[in-house]
Amino acid sequence: MYDSVTKKSYYLSENTAALALEELGLMHKFQDQMARSRKITIILSITLFATTIIGGLLLAFLYSKEIISPIMVLSDLALRITEGDFETEIPQELIERKDETGTLSSSFRSMLLRLQAQIRELNESNAKIKEAQESVIKKNKDLEKMNRIMVDRELRMTEMKKEIEKLKAGNTTS
Repeated sequence: MYDSVTKKSYYLSENTAALALEELGLMHKFQDQMARSRKITIILSITLFATTIIGGLLLAFLYSKEIISPIMVLSDLALRITEGDFETEIPQELIERKDETGTLSSSFRSMLLRLQAQIRELNESNAKIKEAQESVIKKNKDLEKMNRIMVDRELRMTEMKKEIEKLKAGNTTS
């Protein structure tokens, strides 16, 4: 029995050593795979991070053009209006937008229409004032003419009265 236990003990120690060596080899392979996986994960993470940043910048650039472009058009239109071009039209595609730019364009159009209406009213008022001014000038000239006629008539009447007085005075002396 002692021999059999010794044999078994010897067999176990040899097999345990072999198993331990085999496990160490497997563990070494597993560590190598883990190191490769870690390198691949780092490379993929860096690539994904770079792609995300580049994609985000590209999207920001594209969206900024979409947002800034209509605002630049409105800015140019405002500049033309400040220079006196009140017949400027707001492009329909800006008004029909369903975002803040569309709201701003619609408000800008309303403001421009009100401004155009007020300018028309001012022009009509100026035309009426000019007509009234011309009428007043004409009536003033007519009054001046009438005044001259009346003054001339009055002066002639005064001269005639003086002449009549002279004639009366000359007739009484004779």
